[in-house]
Amino acid sequence: MHEKPPTILEHFSALTDPRVQLKTSHKIIDIVVITICGTICGANNWTEVVRYGRMKQQWLKKFLELPNGIPSHDTFGRVFSLLSPKKFQRCFLDWIQAVFTITGDKLLLLMEKCSGTHTTGLITNRLFIWSMPGLLRMDLPWVK
Repeated sequence: MHEKPPTILEHFSALTDPRVQLKTSHKIIDIVVITICGTICGANNWTEVVRYGRMKQQWLKKFLELPNGIPSHDTFGRVFSLLSPKKFQRCFLDWIQAVFTITGDKLLLLMEKCSGTHTTGLITNRLFIWSMPGLLRMDLPWVK
């Protein structure tokens, strides 16, 4: 019997939304999942994450609510600047550990420091994840 594959939604549902709830138009889980998926597909800044989200909106709607469509690049930047890096890292590591377990320990993790700031739209630290023999590549925000 095969284990149930881990979902991003399950592992990031514990992430606390730091925003004032009455002033939110987009669900935190939607923002996180679009960011992870966009980054996996090569997005390097918030504008590219939004572009990815718009291009894949119909597919994303199959598992995300997207009550107000794809958030703006400003929304992505603002939300990630408010998120607890440690809590995000914990959710991320739990998810990767579940993937690692199901894939039979066939993931290689590499960290690389990149230059940039929130204002330039670049993510300052990256985590590269390779599935052996290189079938899956992720390049995700990381916290030291």
